Amino acid sequence: MLTVILASVSSYIEQLGSAVSKDVMDARDLNVDVWSSAMLSLLFGSLFVFAGLLVNFGLSGVSLDPGYIWTFFPRIALEMLQLYVTYTALKIADLSTFGFIRIITIVLVVALEFVFMGVLLRPLQYLGIIIVMASIFAIFRSGKSNSAGWKFALMSAVNGALLITLTRFQFNHINPFLNESIVRVVCLIILLVIVLFTGKARKTLPKKILWLVPFRSLAGLLNLLALNFGNASIYATVERGGSVVSAVLVGHNYFKEKSFREKLVISLVIFSGIVLLLA
Repeated sequence: MLTVILASVSSYIEQLGSAVSKDVMDARDLNVDVWSSAMLSLLFGSLFVFAGLLVNFGLSGVSLDPGYIWTFFPRIALEMLQLYVTYTALKIADLSTFGFIRIITIVLVVALEFVFMGVLLRPLQYLGIIIVMASIFAIFRSGKSNSAGWKFALMSAVNGALLITLTRFQFNHINPFLNESIVRVVCLIILLVIVLFTGKARKTLPKKILWLVPFRSLAGLLNLLALNFGNASIYATVERGGSVVSAVLVGHNYFKEKSFREKLVISLVIFSGIVLLLA
């Protein structure tokens, strides 16, 4: 239940942060590229994670099992790929389209948990998956969604499933705050080098980007806690499903995206599938 609550709240906050990132990248008078946006979002999203590590270290201390150091190499590679495809998709696609496609992550995580951990779902949960997938197909088949950037959004969904599953595996063996801090520090260093090397760093940033600080920092903490307290399938279901509904609402109010009623109806159908998946 705690995972459901935390992931639900986080999904809406995450979409508000995505709206700010997309708005900044869409502005023609600003030279803010994908890597710069990814770096700033990751930095702001790490504030509470780093603070949590300090609290954990002060209370009981944290240590790293050498036997699981190898897991950081694929994890960091997946994180960097996820940052690139996610922010590229966010820049090109409608916010609601971005949210609809990424819900495929739910099905992939369920499949990965079955293959690698032998987790079987109940019949009603499989029915929920069918409803979710049919709803996604319907929104694109009906032409009610802008298909621009769908390939990057699809890559984000597939890579996200691998990332969520691997991260949950790490949390079973490594302190979540230590694990996240190591990954985020390495990724931030890589992003900083890329931004400086490509010459896209800006001496002055738009004031609007400061709104990323509360959105990303809080979402980063809530996502970590939600995934730590529950299994990967439940987390992915609530986080991605909540993101779809949130993306439709934010996309309509913030970017005046079209076909709001149709998208909202299908979002409610997706929500019904999610309820079955959590049954």
